[in-house]
Amino acid sequence: MVGVKTLFTGAGFFGDGRPGAKVALAGASGQVGAAVLTQLLAAGFQVTALTRSAGRVQVRPGVTEVVVDFGNHDVLVAALADHHAVVATTAGESAAAQILLADAAADAGVTRFVPSDFGSDLDDPESRALPVFADKIKVREHLAGLA
Repeated sequence: MVGVKTLFTGAGFFGDGRPGAKVALAGASGQVGAAVLTQLLAAGFQVTALTRSAGRVQVRPGVTEVVVDFGNHDVLVAALADHHAVVATTAGESAAAQILLADAAADAGVTRFVPSDFGSDLDDPESRALPVFADKIKVREHLAGLA
């Protein structure tokens, strides 16, 4: 998967490029999430796979599975404590869930949030006008408000 390693190792992402930084991954059991998980591990990150039920992700060195209620702010804040970043690879129609996750990440002190808008060019005005991207735009706008 091109781009994931560059995204997380690019200048300034963690400031000092610290190895072993902790990244929480929502959607790790899906197709995109599994590919992102592989690349995060290859880049040397410690990954917390946030799941709705146990056994959704193959636990291996560098991966910890944490079962969370994605609708419970306090549970999410606790799960995200001491993490440097959150990556959402959840389905595009889950804008409300991503916004809850982003709010919890902010309250937990997480400094980076990568929304699930892979495969979208939301900087293109014509793309932004397409109804299919409405939820992704809501998430982007919410993140801008948190920054």
